[in-house]
Amino acid sequence: MVARLHELQAKSPFRLEVVDVDSDATLATRYGERVPVLVADGEEICHYHLDPIALDAYFSRIR
Repeated sequence: MVARLHELQAKSPFRLEVVDVDSDATLATRYGERVPVLVADGEEICHYHLDPIALDAYFSRIR
């Protein structure tokens, strides 16, 4: 997921912060087995694999 997000950043810049969910007990409890997970502004966009449709929908809402 991270590699694909870096590819997308080259075309449309956005801030990306990678967080180790397993190193934070609160995040580990919140997301459990849904790792990797893509979250923006507290909203879970997708998990396991990058969902480009869900990501496009998120960007459409915030622009």
